[in-house]
Amino acid sequence: MIRIAMADDHQMVLEGFERILQEESTTSIQVVGTANSGEGLLKLLEEQAQPVDVVVLDISMPGMAAGETLKALHQLYPATGVLVITMHDGVEYIHMMLSHGVKGYLLKNRSGKEMLTAIEVIADGGEHFPAEIREIIFKSVRSTDPLQNTPTITPLTPREEEVLRLLVKGHAAKSVADQLFITIRTVETHKANLMKKTQSHNVQDLVRYAMLNGYHEVPVPSASKTKTGA
Repeated sequence: MIRIAMADDHQMVLEGFERILQEESTTSIQVVGTANSGEGLLKLLEEQAQPVDVVVLDISMPGMAAGETLKALHQLYPATGVLVITMHDGVEYIHMMLSHGVKGYLLKNRSGKEMLTAIEVIADGGEHFPAEIREIIFKSVRSTDPLQNTPTITPLTPREEEVLRLLVKGHAAKSVADQLFITIRTVETHKANLMKKTQSHNVQDLVRYAMLNGYHEVPVPSASKTKTGA
């Protein structure tokens, strides 16, 4: 069972999201409640007897600013993944959301099926950033000076390079594990090592490093079909 809470200042949008989840989901998803503001969302979460797996959040709502809401969510509910669904595609919005640790970012013109996919991936511990969002991030990276902004790091191992290439293409931990025939725990270990080695604090930093070093362009080599811990 995936437990989710949703916040949007347009009630019609919330009702539409709920209808999509009821009609199209093949996974057991429970909407524990909805809110029309950041304050309302935090109050809703506080009232829950069980933890919420995913929060679906709009950026522009009255009252508490999105950044404040995300900061509170991170402090109070660090295990809860956040999926932003918004009409804003400006790079400043995307960077702000990434800096606050969101696990997914969708525009409201995307399909209901993709929203379901994003929720499932985030509930499973992964991240979901569609191609159009990654391209916006990549373009912002291209505008920086790599000589001034590339960190000095410990060289990556071949396996870390494989994991990095898949992660920056938007694959969740389970997908990476399946493609490389390793365990999800091993993927998470490699990801933690990558964050440390590349001096990354969030997904934006990791994508930026991959862009500056060409890891987003090189195909992932074929892996052995025997699942290992390596």
